Amino acid sequence: MNGKKNRRFLNFIVNKDIQFRVAALNVIYALLILVITGFIALAPLLQDMYLSEDPGVQYQSAQAFLVLTSRLAPTIVCVVIMIVIHIIIATHLICGPMVNFKHTFESMAKGDLTRKVSLRKADYLKPEAEKINAMVDSISAMIFEIKTCHENLMTALEKTAHQASGIDPDAEPQKSLVLIREEAQQIREKLDRFSLLNI
Repeated sequence: MNGKKNRRFLNFIVNKDIQFRVAALNVIYALLILVITGFIALAPLLQDMYLSEDPGVQYQSAQAFLVLTSRLAPTIVCVVIMIVIHIIIATHLICGPMVNFKHTFESMAKGDLTRKVSLRKADYLKPEAEKINAMVDSISAMIFEIKTCHENLMTALEKTAHQASGIDPDAEPQKSLVLIREEAQQIREKLDRFSLLNI
């Protein structure tokens, strides 16, 4: 059971570098705010403790200072923990989609246009995911059209080659047809590198 909880936490850590850096910066910022707020709140007590001539005022200020600082320390710890948890969750909702984008881009770089970005319900960057998916669909459609045109070209080429079969193989038109067929075959090999969605 404990391994399952650790796994669930690790799923929130998608990009350690970004998530921990953002969390650290926010914790430092929050601590700075808390220190400044604490100083402003405690400054009058410190002033009375050290600058007052009356021992009674010094004693009461010291007691108030001790009570406030004893309550302030756990509050600061709780606030820092809450900030860290919030930042990890918030950055997860951004970094998770970015990792998904990265995987989609890697697939596209390999010619695989079947992978689309799919996000969870709470993830951020949904408009961007829709644009990427539209781009994948558009590129797939263009390549499909090129493949269709290539198939038509190959059919016409074969038909022409069949009609020209009676021509001397060393004749110029026959040599041109062989060259065109080789070029068309190279194009076909390059187009076959792409995996497309069923269009």
